[in-house]
Amino acid sequence: MEVSNGKSTVFWYDHWYSLGRLIDITGEIGFIDLGIPKLSTVESVLCTQRRKRHRVEIWNRVENTY
Repeated sequence: MEVSNGKSTVFWYDHWYSLGRLIDITGEIGFIDLGIPKLSTVESVLCTQRRKRHRVEIWNRVENTY
């Protein structure tokens, strides 16, 4: 999937990440652990999320992709 400006790409459910849909990789716990709402767009995540260092490596990998 081409992300372009990210306005119409849903962060969790669209296949924009190289390893697949994030919901399939992280499960619903990803919403809580990363603090990113279910229907966020890639654009909104880029504009509002602050990166953190996580104990769980997959969360660090996800945050390093955006």
